[in-house]
Amino acid sequence: MISVAQKTSIVIGGVAAVSGLSSAIYLSTWTTIEQQISKEGLKLISNEEDYKFVLFIHKDSSELKVAINKDSLDFQAQGFEVKKWCEKSLKEWAPNDTLLKQVKAWCIVPKIKTLKDKLTGKLHKENAWQSKFTTFASNPDKDNKLLAALNESRSKNPLAKESKDGGTELSKWCDSALEQKIYEVDTKHKTEKNIEDWCFEK
Repeated sequence: MISVAQKTSIVIGGVAAVSGLSSAIYLSTWTTIEQQISKEGLKLISNEEDYKFVLFIHKDSSELKVAINKDSLDFQAQGFEVKKWCEKSLKEWAPNDTLLKQVKAWCIVPKIKTLKDKLTGKLHKENAWQSKFTTFASNPDKDNKLLAALNESRSKNPLAKESKDGGTELSKWCDSALEQKIYEVDTKHKTEKNIEDWCFEK
């Protein structure tokens, strides 16, 4: 015959077992942030150069400054700090919504790396480049900005408004300008404004 003490022990043990099982089931439904990122099909940064884009894009982020313990952000020098932060944060539990949001902002391969990624304009049609060149190159300003930009890399045979290959050169210039990394944009000629004015349909 089972004593009262034994019955009590069995009941307590049973409750503990159920409680432990419930906790195990609850914890098993949790995932780490890294697992959550994988579930969502997002790609984590593997090329350390990509942290330069992250730092440049978020150069004014007070949250990122706090995260890597810096007073200011330098895209050229602090990629390693962001990488370390990401590696640590990916091991945390996914229910931390704030941390998950930050990981998605700072640890995922950035979508915008070049001006081609950033600017949404549509390039001129193939048969329109020459006429566009003639129009822009005919600007009466003493120092024509378009000709100055196109001739910058030409040591011989500078382009003039009558140049028959002006359209081809303008097209090449636009392709080159759009391939600029967002943190290396030429502030003299290959600017976003000039690209939008000379390369895109209106």
